[in-house]
Amino acid sequence: MNRVWIFTIVLALLSQTTELHEFVKLPILFEHYAEHQQRDSKLRFMEFLSMHYWGDDMDDDDNSRDMELPFKKLEVSHVPVHFLPPRIGIKLKSAVFQIRLDHPEYLPLYTPNPALSALFRPPCA
Repeated sequence: MNRVWIFTIVLALLSQTTELHEFVKLPILFEHYAEHQQRDSKLRFMEFLSMHYWGDDMDDDDNSRDMELPFKKLEVSHVPVHFLPPRIGIKLKSAVFQIRLDHPEYLPLYTPNPALSALFRPPCA
């Protein structure tokens, strides 16, 4: 029983705050398609959708009926207003701890000796 109530409340909230209420107009879409099929029996459903949603509608003087179709016009039924609490600054003391930086001294083993590559070297014995 609780699931039914939760489902009902969630459905009611979603239908008021989102565009979910447009799905209620789906029977109007199929009725209007049937009206167009009576005029032109070769009309397919995708052609009907492209004519009313993505393309140019023909001049058949049913613009008021076309505007009843789902997702045809934008209706703002709810304007969300969010109240945020004021920001409260919190100062934290930074932790102070000492870091020992003892690095061993490395001998530069792989660097060339400039005395060995000089043009004038002392004589070798």
